[in-house]
Amino acid sequence: MIVVKVSYTVKESYVELNKEKISAFLKSFADLDNRLFIYSVFMVKETNTFAHISQYKNESIQNELLAIPSFLEFQKC
Repeated sequence: MIVVKVSYTVKESYVELNKEKISAFLKSFADLDNRLFIYSVFMVKETNTFAHISQYKNESIQNELLAIPSFLEFQKC
C-alpha cells in the first residue's frame, strides 16, 4: 500500500476556487474502483490550509488517479 499526505496553505482569495477544483476531481474519482484507493481532503479549521491524504493499493492506481484531467487541472495555480 502507498500512503501520501500533502498539506498546503492558500491565500484567502483562492479558498473557494480551490474547493471547487477539489470537488471536480473527487467527482471524477467516484467513477473509479474505490476498493483500490482512498482519497480524503480536509481543511484545517479557521485556516486556509488543506490536507490531502491518499492511500493506493498499488502504483498503477496511483498513476491512474494522478493522470485524471480534473486532478491535473487542480494542480495548476
